Amino acid sequence: METVAAKHVAKNSSSAGNLQKFLYSQIRNGQLKPGEKIRTAKLAKEWNVSEGTVNQSLHILAATGLLVRKRRAGTFVGDNSSLSSNVAETSNTIALLIPDLLSPEFSCLTQALQATVKELAYNVIALGAEHEISNYVHYIRDQIDNKVAGIILIPPLYGNIPTESLIELYNSKIPVVTCFRGLNGFGWPLVRTDTVYNTEIAVKHLCEIGRKNIGFVCLESPLDHYGLVKEHVFISTLDAYGLSSSSKMRIVLPKGRTPEKMWLFNAIAQIEKWLVSNPHIDAICCMHDMGAWAIISALAKMGKSVPEDIAIVGNGDLLQFFGVTNSDLTTVDMCYNKFGAAMLQMISDVRQGKTPEPEILIQGSLLVRHSTII
Repeated sequence: METVAAKHVAKNSSSAGNLQKFLYSQIRNGQLKPGEKIRTAKLAKEWNVSEGTVNQSLHILAATGLLVRKRRAGTFVGDNSSLSSNVAETSNTIALLIPDLLSPEFSCLTQALQATVKELAYNVIALGAEHEISNYVHYIRDQIDNKVAGIILIPPLYGNIPTESLIELYNSKIPVVTCFRGLNGFGWPLVRTDTVYNTEIAVKHLCEIGRKNIGFVCLESPLDHYGLVKEHVFISTLDAYGLSSSSKMRIVLPKGRTPEKMWLFNAIAQIEKWLVSNPHIDAICCMHDMGAWAIISALAKMGKSVPEDIAIVGNGDLLQFFGVTNSDLTTVDMCYNKFGAAMLQMISDVRQGKTPEPEILIQGSLLVRHSTII
């Protein structure tokens, strides 16, 4: 079956917040059927975007299992795409509850987890709450009813899951592992990023290649304390190398829910203004690859060379989600495969009556590429 997906999206393209979310809703509500082929060129034409932008959206949705990408054949709606929140009906299912299916970080985690379970007796379903607390409540209740083998829970970025729902989950005795941030009071184990280490290796690399005036860029976050931790580590690491950084050399980019093109346009303008007021900057440590994407775009617009004029280190290894197929960006790989292995081991331990490690920190790995090496 090869129904052209563009026919479906054309009707409501003006009301769709973005291509990813609209395709997601079309698949979930059954307007796109399992086996239907997604045609990249026609989607690009209907949405007036590049094929790279379309491929970015398809890549994210494929990571969730909604789409299947077949070499040389194309992209198709997956066989399990019509499943709703009641799919977890077997005891070997692990439910991954995340704030948003379309976030690059959560998509990478989903993809890594699904790759990890291929050789195990489990299967994984990813359930995105779309930043709605009511969806968390709904999904938790469904997974309890379905008696899943385990739940991997990433707490919401905005708001809190009601205590009543968490108590209900605790009393169900289903093994629960929290990811990125913990939930106090329930004794559930936590797997999280070693933020200090990941920031240190990025800053150290810029110092060790001889850069002296290093700027700092991070994205605005509802979890402000993480940004403060990263900034503190940035400053202390510079100090260890005999360097310093004034407050005007550090900038926070907004991470609103505006369309991607508008966000990039605004971010480039903000970065240009910042660089003009800091002409001595010779390197930038960016705490998210989305920010690095904007920095690279701004530098190109200003006629500056990377890394000759300004070296850049990102964080996340996520540029493929922004349409960059062959990245030259030096960045920190978050090692999501290690997240998957650690969380599955925790669930397995609990199911066997063992006591898992209460907390595991996952250290990233620096991927050195052309953006810092001349």
